[in-house]
Amino acid sequence: MKRILAIIMLAALMLTLFVGCGGGADTQAPATAEEASAPEEAAPPAVNIEESDTVAVAAADGYLRDKVTVAISGDGKTFDPFTPQSSWGKVKFPLFQLLAEVDSKGEIRYVILKSFTEIDDMTYEGEIWDCVYDTAGNNITAADVVWSIQKFIDSGNKGGVNRLESLEVSGDYTFIWHCSEPFGPGDMGKNLSNCSIVCRETYEAMGPDGMASEPICTGPYMLKEYVPGSSVTLVANEDYWMKHIPDQQWLADNNYATGFQNVREIEYQIIQDAGSRAIALEMGTVDAVDSMNAADVDYFIQNPDLGVIPVELPQDPPVAFYFDCNEASPCSDVKLRQAICYAIDNAAVAEGLEFPAQPAYGMQPRMYDAPESWTTGEGRDYYTYNVETAKALLAESSYNGETLTIMYMNQPAITDAVILVQDALKQVGITVDLLPADISVLNDYKLDFTKWDMMFDIMGGGNYLSTTLKKFWTEDSASTMNGLQVTGILDSYLDELFVALKDDTNDATISAWDEYFTDEMCYGYALCLYSNQTACQADVNCVITGAQRNITPQAFTFTD
Repeated sequence: MKRILAIIMLAALMLTLFVGCGGGADTQAPATAEEASAPEEAAPPAVNIEESDTVAVAAADGYLRDKVTVAISGDGKTFDPFTPQSSWGKVKFPLFQLLAEVDSKGEIRYVILKSFTEIDDMTYEGEIWDCVYDTAGNNITAADVVWSIQKFIDSGNKGGVNRLESLEVSGDYTFIWHCSEPFGPGDMGKNLSNCSIVCRETYEAMGPDGMASEPICTGPYMLKEYVPGSSVTLVANEDYWMKHIPDQQWLADNNYATGFQNVREIEYQIIQDAGSRAIALEMGTVDAVDSMNAADVDYFIQNPDLGVIPVELPQDPPVAFYFDCNEASPCSDVKLRQAICYAIDNAAVAEGLEFPAQPAYGMQPRMYDAPESWTTGEGRDYYTYNVETAKALLAESSYNGETLTIMYMNQPAITDAVILVQDALKQVGITVDLLPADISVLNDYKLDFTKWDMMFDIMGGGNYLSTTLKKFWTEDSASTMNGLQVTGILDSYLDELFVALKDDTNDATISAWDEYFTDEMCYGYALCLYSNQTACQADVNCVITGAQRNITPQAFTFTD
């Protein structure tokens, strides 16, 4: 069994003492190691990163290291904050600020927001700090917040603020948030942490093309150089607005690794091949990588003298699919659906993927409120791989040799799993065609139930079951699915079970929904969870943040 070495993920604190808001405010230099250890000095508040509250002391110039280099797997090609940047991989560029962020435990950390006060369960007043400036010197106001969120929505991201009905500016730095329905578990954090906030005047002057290549930023770093297909270099924003916040208690409560400036520069080397990223790590040309394949992980584990430490990070969402149960599809027959599930060996799929993975149990096994059995599989009656059972169910079904179509997100993490599923179904006599598609095609084709029979889709929506499983709730999908659920049918009983789960998420409501959805009706099936392999040099303490488990190089600490 593979033994993954643990990385100690250290916390660091803001490296500058903060003074009052306003342009031109003087700041005091950070303490040296000797000054920080003096007994008469009060210890600064620690910041929790993962499970650690260890405090790192900055070098005299305010940086722990002049530069850190990270190898990443993709080139996002644009820095426009309103353009999806999924191809940047798991590295989160610290260029633009959000209203708030959500940490790995689901807690909200305010960023631009100074406060977010409930007026009633449908209405909130947000206040932002009056000292938020972009790198062009423009002050961010409540009007910019409202404009940015509307721009985010107009760019096709309504799902990122799915509880928002409308916004109104109520003051220079205050706005009113009207909900379309009350926030459920995790909804507030999700809605506040998806949209980058920029100055409207700046954005409109630059235009999308200008922001794509020469972004005006609000974050702790700004773009120094971008060589398409090769590298991205960021440099610390010396006049980062958060240095001017006077409220030390607010900083202690909301200070978070994504806002740190532990290194002067961050260079991201774009290396698409996983093996080449591992070689760069072994040669010492990079300090960390965003992902590795299983063979390289084993190599570094077997050769600890190389000084490279891998760490396993289970990823969301799982590799899962749901069926087209519409009468237009052969998969409208539950026996065929069950035959398909019994024909797939979860363990073999997990073992056969390029990246390390483990079998999954439940459509969303890593939610904060998911039962432990969904992660471990213990005590849960699932579709245990059984070729004979699959063939028997297939014989009882109405399947008559039709070619089934699997539509899926065209990305390696899913493609490899789909091919293994195709091979498994061939073994029991089911013919499958593959239909890879990007997100825009998926969104169009999923409305046409003649196009596909099984869909490997990204199960987004947040970190709580009530906000992710609603994908299968008619009321949530009716406006986009022509009144149907994403499976192409109406099922009022499944709707009732979801409402019960949404109103009171507990073991009983989860089990009732799961047993009906998974076992009785077999609407969907989870295959495995990827365990992304992040790795770093032994002298680098690699900080991991957020529910998406992003490596956060601006918060790295070092043992040298």
